[in-house]
Amino acid sequence: MRPPSAAWRREVLRGALRATEVRQSTAWLIQAKSDMKASLKLAGDRTQPEAYCQVAAKAQQTVEKSIKALQCALYHAGLYGSAVGSAHPVSNVASAIRTAAPNWPKELKENRKKVLTILSDARLKTIKLLDSIVPQYPAHGQLPRRNTEHPSQDTPGLDTWKAPAERGVFTRSEVDRFLRCAQAIQDVTSKIVTALELAYP
Repeated sequence: MRPPSAAWRREVLRGALRATEVRQSTAWLIQAKSDMKASLKLAGDRTQPEAYCQVAAKAQQTVEKSIKALQCALYHAGLYGSAVGSAHPVSNVASAIRTAAPNWPKELKENRKKVLTILSDARLKTIKLLDSIVPQYPAHGQLPRRNTEHPSQDTPGLDTWKAPAERGVFTRSEVDRFLRCAQAIQDVTSKIVTALELAYP
């Protein structure tokens, strides 16, 4: 069976076609795009600080799914050693992809450049920060840390809890940083994954 054309894939990613069976990497991309749209809609004009936790959550999901899409495509092409797992944090995967990129075939020179640019040190730091706000139950004896969904504590005590939606738990500048990172990664990984799927049918 011939691989779908680039035009067909663009239509699928735009959501213009009905649900259909696609490669796992394309499915991750479709969901990443949906999460990005939701994040931008929630962000609005940034005048509702109580929604910042929701914006941050969707930005994190956008980055996670975009990196997983890239990981899937690279794994299918034989350029990455492991398939996508179930863990939410992806900073280690992103870092490993960046490390492996210089060894990709010459035909992928342009995509290699895109990966090295999009996964810069600064952006990897933001991805790591996004990983840190994924909700997780604390280890025994630890305080619940800041996340996008569950109450957290900086200090032990009865009246020391904070809800993610409270003013100041997430800041406007932080949310803007998350959105910029998510948008850039989602845009570029979509192009790279499409190129990889066409090069490695």
